Amino acid sequence: MLLKRTFLYLPAQILSPLAQFLSIVIWTYFCSSETIGIITLVATQQELIRSLLLSWWTHYSLRYINDPSINKKTFKLTAFSIVLLSCLIQILFSTLLLFFIFGDLSIYFYLSSVAFIVFRTLSQHFVTVASAENDTLTYNVLSLTGPVFGLLLGVLLLSIFSDDPFYPIAAFAVSELIGLLYIAYKKNFVMKPVSINKFILNNALKYASPLVIAGALSWLALNAARYMVEDMLGLTAVGLFAIGFGLGQRAASMASMVVTSAALPLAIKVMNEQGIKAAMIQLADNFSLLLFVMLPALVGMYSVQNSLITLLVSTQFVNATLEVLPWAILSGAFFAIIYNFLNHYFILTEKTRLLVYVDGSLALMVILFSYPLINIYGIVGAVMSMCISSFVVIIILSAYLLFKTEFIFPSFFIFKCFLSSFLMYVIIKYVDYHNSSVFLDLLFNVFLGVVLYISLMILLNYKVALKFLRSRGLIE
Repeated sequence: MLLKRTFLYLPAQILSPLAQFLSIVIWTYFCSSETIGIITLVATQQELIRSLLLSWWTHYSLRYINDPSINKKTFKLTAFSIVLLSCLIQILFSTLLLFFIFGDLSIYFYLSSVAFIVFRTLSQHFVTVASAENDTLTYNVLSLTGPVFGLLLGVLLLSIFSDDPFYPIAAFAVSELIGLLYIAYKKNFVMKPVSINKFILNNALKYASPLVIAGALSWLALNAARYMVEDMLGLTAVGLFAIGFGLGQRAASMASMVVTSAALPLAIKVMNEQGIKAAMIQLADNFSLLLFVMLPALVGMYSVQNSLITLLVSTQFVNATLEVLPWAILSGAFFAIIYNFLNHYFILTEKTRLLVYVDGSLALMVILFSYPLINIYGIVGAVMSMCISSFVVIIILSAYLLFKTEFIFPSFFIFKCFLSSFLMYVIIKYVDYHNSSVFLDLLFNVFLGVVLYISLMILLNYKVALKFLRSRGLIE
């Protein structure tokens, strides 16, 4: 069932993070490091505002939108009212926050940034709702319009006009609006009187309030180092940091998104229908598929990083990107394990208050490690602090879940993934293929890596492979 759902969501799971990955690369040819720094800081403000002002309702909707005990009509009217009120608060809060951070920039920049923040936050909410409702068409449309059309329109505007953060931000705002207009048409949107059911609201706040605090703390863990770089090294350094860090994070996101969009809703469905034991098995299956996809992708990216970055990134950003990227890949993998696997236990079992301690500990360690490491290693130290902090959290959290809960680790499959990825890396480095063309080098090594990893995993899981082939009638 997980594989079937994963394939249904595949267009958005691949193209959306790929567009975000490519946007970081393309900006290096059209924007200065200062402009890139501004764009990334606006994007982080959107993540913060979403975490504080709407994620609580998003989390509740994901968990309870299909609960048969809740009246559908009452739920939808309450949802409409909460989202509408949230929009008004987002406009006010984002305006104040942007003025506080950026100060004296053009009015067009502020208007486009506020529009982007509000439209993007709404789009992400409706994407989650579509996932919970198994509405794959809406999920794919909303996931793709913002990142893909935003990238294309942003590049067009930057190529016609000048190096100004207004153009890419405005492009993304317009693109997110297109997606929202689609869902408004599909859902036959009409204005309704504000009406909030107190019972639903109280339950939502009780369930999701810890998730809001945890979300804000996870935002801090992911972005504190970025703001410390800005404070200690300047806005230009933020732009240099953003390229390598963004590529590593987006690579991890792109790999994990292939699985996780369908994974958590499915685990929740299993939990509601079959109970905790079946849900833990499903969660272990989710992680097996996540690791199967993510680990070789990130190891492969690390093995070809010199060719990849030389080919993709503008020359002025290459050295800084190569310094930051290995640590960014590692931190991206660690954060994906925490937020796409370990934390799901607490969501499934409704022990969301514990997430405050998890995310709070992670954020605190990032801050404590960042100051000395940035002083010593510059922008690389910022990512090193995230790697160290997230690794400590994984060890402690895994020990707690393994010995104190019903949690299941697919240990043997994890070992197979690590062994296959390690052997893939060793063979690629041993072959050490070089051609006169950097592109051909990259193409050959990627192809070699894919063939090696799949062959090794089939060999290590030959019984499963034989069973699959027999079920399809391909062998007797």
